[in-house]
Amino acid sequence: MTKICFASNLLPAMHSGWAGAEVACYRQARILADQGVDLTVLTTRAETIPREEFKIRVVERADDRWGIWGLRLRNLYSFDPFAYKSSLRIFKEIRPRVLHLHNFDSLSFALVASACHLGIPVIYSVYDNWALCPKRTLIDRNGQVCTRFHGLNCFSCHRWKVTETLSIPLRYWIFSFFLRRLATVLVLSESSGQQFMEMGYPAARVRVMPLPLGEYPAVPTPPVNQGPILFVGWVNPHKGLHVLVEAIAAVREKIPQVYMQVVESGVDEFYKSQLLKRIDELGLDCNIAFLGKRPNREVYRLLQGAGVVVVPEQWGIAWPTFLTEAMASARPIVASDIGDIARFVQPGVSGWLADPHQAKDFAAKIIQCYSDPEEAAAMGLQAREHILALCREEQISRGLMGIYEEVLRGIL
Repeated sequence: MTKICFASNLLPAMHSGWAGAEVACYRQARILADQGVDLTVLTTRAETIPREEFKIRVVERADDRWGIWGLRLRNLYSFDPFAYKSSLRIFKEIRPRVLHLHNFDSLSFALVASACHLGIPVIYSVYDNWALCPKRTLIDRNGQVCTRFHGLNCFSCHRWKVTETLSIPLRYWIFSFFLRRLATVLVLSESSGQQFMEMGYPAARVRVMPLPLGEYPAVPTPPVNQGPILFVGWVNPHKGLHVLVEAIAAVREKIPQVYMQVVESGVDEFYKSQLLKRIDELGLDCNIAFLGKRPNREVYRLLQGAGVVVVPEQWGIAWPTFLTEAMASARPIVASDIGDIARFVQPGVSGWLADPHQAKDFAAKIIQCYSDPEEAAAMGLQAREHILALCREEQISRGLMGIYEEVLRGIL
């Protein structure tokens, strides 16, 4: 039986604050376990360890021992000596053939060091721009896409905390040192892979790999004609909820009963307080409901009752997880025309795209959804057909196992 080890900062049901990347890791782990892979997932300390189809091991970190000082040490060097010792002990015990990293910054490059020390090849699935940008966004202080990546130029981009400021001169060298030791990098889109290649990572070791879907109905229900608008994601500036709030004000002029539900994957409290203030100024208190964080099953239920799903991303996300789930459920989509979203949503065929910064454009597309429900339903079915073809589980399973075998045979 093939032994594979995953690593992820967080896991659903074990931690709070998990989002799309953690769900993706969990789903891939489940798929491989169903195929008979002997799988262990390394993660951070949590209150509960649920029973799963795969084994879970907790990696001890510096902040588990030293609190905030341990966290500052890891942020400074992106390397946790406690995590190195802990992961080395785990690897010696379970002897995996491959280490597959997902979001792992809280575990640090210590896992790469310990795996390489034992001759275990390492694969990294890229979900955001952490490996390229300290802010993860690749957006500079002028709101433009940064093409310089991390380096001394980062000093001019942000008001840094002391630890972050000290880490800037070290970041490029530390990240370059450890990224060169990866056997391959799995990206979610061609454009994401191009960024790694522009930074100097070998093109032959970059692979595009789609993500598996979550629950979706075998036979999709038609969208609810007057169902609510649904937003699911982090309540922070990058997710664009402020644009959507302004759009709701414009939609209300045509559809007075318009109603939006907001499910919060996580919250920037200052940003949310400003949003609530703006909602009060616009008199939208009865039109927008913040539901907090909700279990997956409840989010799924809300999705089935939605009239339209809106994804107002403000920066170039490679794989919008909830967008793909909405597509699989055949929901009408209005999304930002930014990053790789156009890879999923073909305007006028499988949904609508809007200028990410223009509330009036979002409003017009939302009104169009409600004005022509038959067209909206047809687009939802087209979206479902597209995403199911792209994200077949058996295809993803074969792809992952094929990459593992190529790595072990030294092809990558």
